[in-house]
Formats: sequence, C-alpha cells, structure tokens
Amino acid sequence: MEWDLEQLEALFKDMDDLVVTREKECLLIANQDGLDAWLAISGEQIIVESLLFNASQVADKAALDHDILSTHMLFPLTTVAISNVNGEEYYTA
Repeated sequence: MEWDLEQLEALFKDMDDLVVTREKECLLIANQDGLDAWLAISGEQIIVESLLFNASQVADKAALDHDILSTHMLFPLTTVAISNVNGEEYYTA
C-alpha cells in the first residue's frame, strides 16, 4: 500500500490529541505534551523526525552517546542523531 500526505493528514486529523499542519511536502504533527514531529513521504517510505532535546542540556554527552549506541538495536528502524538547528545541536530521532 502506498500512502500520500492527504491520506495521512486525514487520518491524523481525526485524532483529538494531535494538531496537524501541512507544510509544503510534509506534515507537522504536535501532541498535547508539546512534542513536534515532522512527517514526509519518500517513495515507499514514511519518514518521521523529531527534535528530542538540546544537547547543551546533557551533563555527560559521552555517557549518553554510549548508552544510545549500546541500546540502539532495541529500537529497529530508528535513527538517533545530533542535528544542528540555528547554530545549536539537538538530539533527534
């Protein structure tokens, strides 16, 4: 089955605890806790990315990075990265 943004937007808009906004070729999905996720479709893949937290909030980045890399296999099909947003580093997934 292939999805398109219109189908996904309609599906998410039926969920009372989400706010869905169309931004060009992707959807911005926000929940009641303030977590934002960007959703895009690339071929047959649905890609979702979210900023988790500012890297400056982490007291021991080496320890966190070690824990992420050591447990990453528990979360298949998930990528954790550090992204630069307006000159600041954020952990993203």
